[in-house]
Amino acid sequence: MASFLGVAGLCGFIGAIGYMGLKETTASIGEINDVRLPSVTSLQEVDINATRLMGDLKSLLDMSLTKQERKKIYDNVPVLRKDIKTAWDIYAPLPQTKEESVMWNEFVPKWDLWKNANNKYISLMQEFDSMDIGNPYVLRERMEQFRGDHFELCSNIYSMIKTGKHIQGGDDPTACSLGKWLKSVDIKNPQFAALVDEIHPYHNDYHQGVTELKQALVTTGSKEAEDIYQTTIIANSKNVSNILSKLRKIAEQGQDKVKEARTQFTQQNQVIGDDTIVRLQEILELNTGVAEAAANDGTVAAQRAALITISAVIAGVIIAIILGIFARRLAVKPLETMVDSLKDIAEGEGDLTQRVDQERKDEIGELGRWFNTFVSKIHDTIAEVSNATTDVSGAATEIAASSEQIASRMEEQSQKTTEISSAVEEMSSSVKDVSNRATDASANSVEAGNQAEHGGEVVGRTIDGMNTIAQLVNDSAKSIDTLGSKSEQIGQVIDVINDIADQTNLLALNAAIEAARAGEHGRGFAVVADEVRKLADRTTKATEEIAGSINEIQQETQAAVDQMKSGTESVEEGVTLANEAGDALSSILSGSREVEGMVQSIAAASEEQSAAASEIAGHITAIRSGTEESSEGAKQMAVAANQMSENANQLKALVSQFKLAS
Repeated sequence: MASFLGVAGLCGFIGAIGYMGLKETTASIGEINDVRLPSVTSLQEVDINATRLMGDLKSLLDMSLTKQERKKIYDNVPVLRKDIKTAWDIYAPLPQTKEESVMWNEFVPKWDLWKNANNKYISLMQEFDSMDIGNPYVLRERMEQFRGDHFELCSNIYSMIKTGKHIQGGDDPTACSLGKWLKSVDIKNPQFAALVDEIHPYHNDYHQGVTELKQALVTTGSKEAEDIYQTTIIANSKNVSNILSKLRKIAEQGQDKVKEARTQFTQQNQVIGDDTIVRLQEILELNTGVAEAAANDGTVAAQRAALITISAVIAGVIIAIILGIFARRLAVKPLETMVDSLKDIAEGEGDLTQRVDQERKDEIGELGRWFNTFVSKIHDTIAEVSNATTDVSGAATEIAASSEQIASRMEEQSQKTTEISSAVEEMSSSVKDVSNRATDASANSVEAGNQAEHGGEVVGRTIDGMNTIAQLVNDSAKSIDTLGSKSEQIGQVIDVINDIADQTNLLALNAAIEAARAGEHGRGFAVVADEVRKLADRTTKATEEIAGSINEIQQETQAAVDQMKSGTESVEEGVTLANEAGDALSSILSGSREVEGMVQSIAAASEEQSAAASEIAGHITAIRSGTEESSEGAKQMAVAANQMSENANQLKALVSQFKLAS
């Protein structure tokens, strides 16, 4: 009892020393855990989220962001402010040093000023985003590009009218840069969208005018082309340009909004925000320094307490060793006796009949009684196991013998089934080969019939085509005859024009004579008469050239009529030959259809025989598989029975190692 009291007193002394050191360490840890750690963590949270907020707000000046990206930034602002407020509410009520309190009181007004500047900046950016025009700088540049492209096209068209040199493109409203943009533009601004809708018809009419102008240059000449240029192209170009100017003005309004927001950010938000964040980081650094000082104080107190505690523990160990040697003599000896008995059972002869002394009335005596009870139960269990292993070994031997006989019979049955299956498979293969050949023959006969039928259709279409060609040739001959008649009428008109030119020339000569008689007063009239005479001469020359061209057209027309008649005769001969070819192909088609029906009947009968043979082979294969599985199961059962017999013998050998009462 004295030894236990001594150990208890020693433990109380060591505990008192440890408590003193722990109290000092706890005070330092409390300062760190309850004040400095929350302060540093919350201030870091405010700093991180304030920096993120500054970056997000600055990124709103990036006009390349999509609507979704800008919306994400706006949505993230209240989230960041909520996180800042949560951290702020943690730090604000915590105890502060005197220096920290002064810095915090200077920081709070700066923070409020920065927050107000941010609200104004966000309001300006939201006003811009509410315009919903995308990037205003790119939009304005595009409007200028579209105007320049259409002015350039107008210039090229005017040059084409004057020079007669054809230009490529310009007649498709969806192919120009503006047309492509109009197809893909997705700006929801009502004013902008209304102008986009308004520009569509003018833009389409503009390019339609280009198409009409090109056609006029080819068919009617430059005079009508110039009219189209002035009334359609220039008019619609002005309308398009005016609407593009209005769209550009909207883009410039968006630029002004962005410029105002950028000025607000660079001159207010960024300057105030940088100063505010620097002050916040100074408070954070102060708290970090205070926390490090508290940690150092705790470390020194812990080291001092550890040194005292180690000295007391060493003394306690020495005392405990002395008390332990005394206590061993009273308690360890009986335990060693039980250990020796267990070693004899485990490593010796396995004597389960031995027992230990159980006369003591303390815990050691109680342990001895339960030890004897445990050994008695093991003795009875081993005896029962020994008797059971003998019965199991005999039954396993009988099962193994029966299983081997069943496996042998199953193997014989599987061999016979395999022979029958092979014969049926050979028969099925032969029938299938016949069926395949019949199927191939049927396919070939069908293909021949289809080819013959296709040939008949081609010949029919050829006959129709030749008839059409003959009709077209006749119509062309009639048209050419009509053209010859028209050319003769033109010749008559030209004769009339020549007569008019001669009369005009004569009148101009008379006018010149009268002007000469008039003297000085008739000089102006003489100039006019001379111009009229020159005009009549040019008209005469032009009509002579036209008359020559008309004669050539009449000669070429007569030659074309002769060639058309020859072509008509050739087409009629081709129609006759094609009709004969169509009759021959019809006879071939009828014969191929009869052959096709016979071959298909043979193929169907062969396929039925092949299907029946395949079904028989499948049943026999299933029987063979079942037999093989049964044989394999019997073999496995025999192996398992042998294994069970061996296990029973091994178990019996293990049980025999223990010494049991007879």
